[in-house]
Amino acid sequence: MEIKGLRVLVTGGCGFLGSWIVEDLVKRGADVTVYDNLSRGTQDNLKAVEKDVRLSVADIRDQQKVYEACRTADVVSHHAAQIVSSLESSIETIEVNLSGSVKVFEAAAAAGVKKVIYASSETVYGHANALPQDENHPTNPLWPYGVTKLAVEKFASIFHAYSGMKMIGLRYSDIYGPREWYGRASTVLLRGAMRGEQPEMPDADQLRDYCYVADAVAFHNLCIAEDELDDEIFNVSTGVATSTGELAELIADTCRLDWSTPRLAHGDARHEDVRASHVPHAECKAIVLDNSRARRIGWVPHVMLPEGIRHQLEWLRAHPAAWDGARVAGEVG
Repeated sequence: MEIKGLRVLVTGGCGFLGSWIVEDLVKRGADVTVYDNLSRGTQDNLKAVEKDVRLSVADIRDQQKVYEACRTADVVSHHAAQIVSSLESSIETIEVNLSGSVKVFEAAAAAGVKKVIYASSETVYGHANALPQDENHPTNPLWPYGVTKLAVEKFASIFHAYSGMKMIGLRYSDIYGPREWYGRASTVLLRGAMRGEQPEMPDADQLRDYCYVADAVAFHNLCIAEDELDDEIFNVSTGVATSTGELAELIADTCRLDWSTPRLAHGDARHEDVRASHVPHAECKAIVLDNSRARRIGWVPHVMLPEGIRHQLEWLRAHPAAWDGARVAGEVG
C-alpha cells in the first residue's frame, strides 16, 4: 500500500508516539487527520506539521464522531489510550482503552476502512517465563492497562474475522525519545539529571527493553505499506535488556554526573519521582521482547540506547519546562 496520498486517521495523534507517527506520515505524503481529546496530548506536539493536518478534538468514546472521522479514512492508526497502572482507575481504563477501541473498530469497519494499526503493549505478558519474550509467550497481564490491551487484541481478531478488515497489533516495549510523557524510568532519571539530582530507584536490577521512538514509527509505517499482513501481532522492541541501574549509569555518564552510589527506595519509602501509581508487588522484574517476527518483514531498529538518550537529552535541554509540574501517571489521547 503506497503511503503517499493515503488518507490516514491517527487517534491519540497529539500524544508522544502518536505525534511522531503523524509527522512521519506527513513527510511521506499521507493525508492525515488527527483525532485527540487533548486530555494529555497537546497541539504543541504537532507544531512542525500543524498546517498539514486536520485536527478533530473529540473522545474515542463518542461513537458518532469516531464514525465521522473514519468515514474518509483508508487506514486508521489507533493510538489513543489511557496509560495508568493503578487499580483505582480500572473502570476508566476499561472505558477508554477497551470500550473506546471497540468503538473505533466498529466505526472503521462500518466506514469500509482497509486496515487498522493499533497500539498494544508489552504489559500483556506479565511476568516472564523466559527471555526474550516472543509473541507466543503466555499472556498474563498484571495491571488493568495490560488487561485492556490484551482484550483489544482479541476484539481486533474478531473484527478481522467478521469484516475482513486488516488488523495489525503492535506490542510496544518501552518507547522513549523526545516529547515522551513523564513517568517512566528514563524520564525520571533525565529530569533528575537536568536538576543535578539523583532520583531514587525502586529496583536497580529491573530489566526493560528500550526502543527509540523513530524506530517504532518506522515499523508502524512498514505495517501500513505491507499488503500481506492481515490479522497480526508484532513485538516492537530491540530485544536488548537494560537494567534500571545501567540506564542510570548511562544517563549520569552522558550528563557527566557522579551517580556512583545508587539511591534505592526501600519498603514503603516513596521519593516524589517513584511511580506510586504502580502496584508494588505486581511490578514485573523483567520485560524484554523478541523482535524476530518484525525483523522477518524487513524492519531493524537502528537507534541504540546511548544515541537515543542523547537525542532525548538534547530535546529536554531545548524544552527545560517540558516536565515541570508533571504528575506520575499516564496519558489519555
